[in-house]
Amino acid sequence: MNIFKRTNKTESLVNRFATIIGTSVFITLFFIAAYNLYASIPIIKQYRVDKDFNHEALTNVVSQNFKQNEDKPDYTYLSHISNNLIANNLILYVSVIDKNSKKYVWSSMSELIGSDAHINNPWGNKFFAHKYRGLDHQDIREISKEQGRFLVSVGFLDSDTLISLINVLLKGDIILVLIFIIFGFASAFTLAKFVTKPIKDLVTGAEEFSKGNLKYRAPITTQDEIGILAQAFNDMANKLDALYSSLEQQVQDRTNELVEKNSQLEGA
Repeated sequence: MNIFKRTNKTESLVNRFATIIGTSVFITLFFIAAYNLYASIPIIKQYRVDKDFNHEALTNVVSQNFKQNEDKPDYTYLSHISNNLIANNLILYVSVIDKNSKKYVWSSMSELIGSDAHINNPWGNKFFAHKYRGLDHQDIREISKEQGRFLVSVGFLDSDTLISLINVLLKGDIILVLIFIIFGFASAFTLAKFVTKPIKDLVTGAEEFSKGNLKYRAPITTQDEIGILAQAFNDMANKLDALYSSLEQQVQDRTNELVEKNSQLEGA
């Protein structure tokens, strides 16, 4: 019954030790992940502000160029600047919509010209939907500017690459935190078992002493403080064993003397 209680106490010490180390690892990694999240928020906000500003600026440039050519029967200059912006991946497309007829009167996508336009919803046009069928609706952002009876619409690829990269990094942080927490608790438990094993041997030695077994010696497996403690325990055990043996010998000698004297008295 005593051994069972002692084992429970030892296991409790292991668990406490492992919990302390594992919790320390968890708190450290938690604050690292929290800091990364905190640091990324202003970056994301500034990125969105800059992106919105650039989109608005490019839309204004395109719209102003259309205004200069509004009364001309062709859109040569608008086509030229639109093609340059598209070639440099600054915009996705440019379209001009007649608000009265709700049709595309010009577009960098020639197949749209003359077809029905769905204001603020380009995906409603079957040619547009077919051309960008590989993208989701939220991947394309369209900004429109009114120019008299016309609506100049500029499309942008709104993929948020930077935000996606930050999200990948944050997800990576979460995965690493989980991995290190599991690894940390496992390592802490293993380390706790390793550290408390010599202590468990000393407890076993104390129990053996209480049972009268003075021959027990604690194994010395390390040269650290635990090893020094085990050596001190063994030195104490050696002295107690020698003292007990000396006392036994003295008792035996005294007993022999008494027996001899008793025999002499009986023979007198």
